[in-house]
Amino acid sequence: MNRQHIIRPVLILLMLSGTLISNGQGNAAETLFRPAVCGEVYVVPKDFSGKQYYNREWIPGDIVFTNGDTLHDMLLKYNGFTDELIWLDSSSFRQVKLEKHFISLFTMKYPDGKVSQFRRIVEKQAFTADSADVFVEVLCENVARLFVQRQIASRGVTTKYMEGRDYSFDDLRLQPRYMLILPNHPPIVFRIINKKTILRLLPAASREQAEAIIREYHLPLRNEKQLIQLAGKLR
Repeated sequence: MNRQHIIRPVLILLMLSGTLISNGQGNAAETLFRPAVCGEVYVVPKDFSGKQYYNREWIPGDIVFTNGDTLHDMLLKYNGFTDELIWLDSSSFRQVKLEKHFISLFTMKYPDGKVSQFRRIVEKQAFTADSADVFVEVLCENVARLFVQRQIASRGVTTKYMEGRDYSFDDLRLQPRYMLILPNHPPIVFRIINKKTILRLLPAASREQAEAIIREYHLPLRNEKQLIQLAGKLR
């Protein structure tokens, strides 16, 4: 089957309409001086099995741009497969892929009261001297900082029989990538939360401290919640 790729139209500059002001309020002057967003019309790729998005539904959130401007209560989805932030323009129901380079951070506000914060960081690539912009969710920011890239990756192929033919689809699955950053130490990057593996990656002084924290708080270190507890107590 020939795969259709994301259409990449010319980069466009979109001025937010008054309907995006909180609760639909505001006068013409307020609308005129609302910050613009830079992005391109987004077409959802369809040749995949599984979810491309970290959040399945559109979630209201705020975006802070690198120049300090902030936009509130925008309808957002984070695409973990392409590592892109998608905005739904509610006035036209058009989806827009926002230009990552201009975004400092964004939040998502869930109906249960939970708020997730994602930050753009610049990360050196493993096998080249190049750097890339990456969105990571902030899990802890104390002396130690803990981020996670909510990465969704292709892990095999799923075949589906439709209209008398077999079609192959990339099978997408969540594969989080954690980054633990200690003072004066390169980032520690890992995918699986495992006590033995994490202790092995830590520098000697931090390893002793982590072992003491694990004993004191009885942390088997098997899930994200326990990892956040450990990171929050490292000094």
